[in-house]
Order: sequence, then C-alpha cells, then structure tokens
Amino acid sequence: MICYGQNLMKKKINNLFEKYIEKVIIIFLFLNPILDVVASVSINYFNINLTLSSIVRVIFLLLCLFYLLFLNKTENNKKNKIFVILFILYLILFSIVVLKNKGINAFSYEFKNTLNTFISL
Repeated sequence: MICYGQNLMKKKINNLFEKYIEKVIIIFLFLNPILDVVASVSINYFNINLTLSSIVRVIFLLLCLFYLLFLNKTENNKKNKIFVILFILYLILFSIVVLKNKGINAFSYEFKNTLNTFISL
C-alpha cells in the first residue's frame, strides 16, 4: 500500500511540474529585474548580504536541478543527468578548494558568488 501511495504522489508531482514548469520559468525570468532591484536596495541601503533574490534564485536552481534529475523524460535525459552530476561535483570540489586555501571565513562569500554565476546564466 505504501508503494502505491508513493507512486501516486510521484505522479501528482510529475503532473504539476509538467503543467506549470514553463509558466514558472517565464515568471522567474520576468521577476529577475525586480529581484535585482530588491537585492541592490538590500545591499546598498540596509547592508544585508543575504538578499531575497539570492534565496529565490537558489530555490529556483534547486527546483530546476530536481526537475532535470528526477522528472524530465525527454531524449536528453541522460545528458541532463550528467550535467547535473558534473555541476554538483564542481560545487563540491570548489568548496573543498576554498575551504583549504581560504578558510571558513571566505567560504560563504565565495560559494554565494559561485552560485550567482551559475544562476545568472
């Protein structure tokens, strides 16, 4: 019975993604300039380094990675999985190098900038 419930939940999630993923991407693209303004105001006027735009972009990146790994059923599925695995491997290796060479103090700054680089693509 648990397997049936898990399969049913997975089908519901797949259907939601298939139905709304295109709309979510379009909305995200249109929200980017607004997120940039919010980030600029947060950094320049309130001295807040962790901005709403950073959080939204990381969540969007994780959502896209989840979709590519588990829900995408196109002919490029194998290539997408290889890309995601290489991306995660890069982040892990980058983290190790930064921690070894620059220490824990610079890690959050470097990791945030690295994620911003990939999210801005």
